[in-house]
Amino acid sequence: MKIVVPSYKRAGNVLTRKVFPDSMLAIHEFEEDLYKEKEGGELLIVPDNMRGNIAKVRNYILDNVESERIIMADDDIRGMGYHENGKQNVMNYKRLLEFIDNGYSMCKDLGARLWGVNLQSDPMFYHEFQPITLLGVVLGTFSCHYKPELRYDESLYLNEDYDFFLKNILKYRKVLRYKKYYYMADHLDMKGGCGAYRLKDTEIEQAKIMQKRWGSKVFRFDIEKSTNGRVRIPIPGT
Repeated sequence: MKIVVPSYKRAGNVLTRKVFPDSMLAIHEFEEDLYKEKEGGELLIVPDNMRGNIAKVRNYILDNVESERIIMADDDIRGMGYHENGKQNVMNYKRLLEFIDNGYSMCKDLGARLWGVNLQSDPMFYHEFQPITLLGVVLGTFSCHYKPELRYDESLYLNEDYDFFLKNILKYRKVLRYKKYYYMADHLDMKGGCGAYRLKDTEIEQAKIMQKRWGSKVFRFDIEKSTNGRVRIPIPGT
């Protein structure tokens, strides 16, 4: 298993390294020396011509990391937690690795190629008697790939993870998501990352591509309410 953290302009401030100390950072050539100095550890050097296109970076990781189990985690994850007995708990490293191992085992048994966790830590998004779903959205913030065959669409430099999720649903009819477990990330509070090139006009343009591809009933988007899209899978059980 390899845990790979794409990172951009956050040398010395990669929160995910505290959660996954043995993770590999995927960084661009122009920042190599800075990351070596401020982060150290294992680095995957991504060509500079892929800057500004996270889909290309994700494909580069899938194509160049030799493992059947590849986890991609954003560099701003500050913890992984779970709901139990009405309380929210943070996983220590040992439990986290055990959870991941079990997740891959279930993913394999189900015949899925992608799995992940709840996108929200808020208890209102967790139902005690529905600990998993096979149609819940799994995004790039924490995405676990098992023997990945599909690749991200490099024409999408935003919403590429929504598109990748939908392609997995279309091909395998399932994606495993644990609703009991979740990540905690500081997307809005950190400089760098995709925020370095996200603009309102770009968000709208990319969302229109998604709606043309998948239909407005499957991918919904309202820039005035959120920069995140909403997905509805037209399969019974959603």
